[in-house]
Amino acid sequence: MCVLLAIGLNPTHCCLFNQDQVPAHSEMAWILNCIAPVGRLNRLTTWKSQITTSKNSNSLSEVDESMLHLGLLAYPVLQSADILLYKSTQVPVGEDQIQPLEVTKVLAKALNKQTKTKNLFPLPQGIYSTLPFFLQKL
Repeated sequence: MCVLLAIGLNPTHCCLFNQDQVPAHSEMAWILNCIAPVGRLNRLTTWKSQITTSKNSNSLSEVDESMLHLGLLAYPVLQSADILLYKSTQVPVGEDQIQPLEVTKVLAKALNKQTKTKNLFPLPQGIYSTLPFFLQKL
């Protein structure tokens, strides 16, 4: 929280809260995990990168499955829950977040179809920065 204030977020102009104190985040993530297409998640760059780095040294075709964790595969679904829970229409994204945003759109469409409500969850659009700023593994 201190970091957010230090970078200049004004609490009178935005809502700051501890996400882990809002049970709806994990509840929404659970619902989305139940409908998330695993094939789509398997094609995400972050997952494929992890598979590439976890190849067994004895054989290039074998993956060391002990290095693959559900948390990494399902993380884009958690991100989707964060976005869809608040019915966000615009999301600031970097180049590395384009694919997870597309997953969010797929999940929003699936929920809208299942609930027979065209716009229950809006399809969020990315707000892309032209700045060459990239953070890796904080």
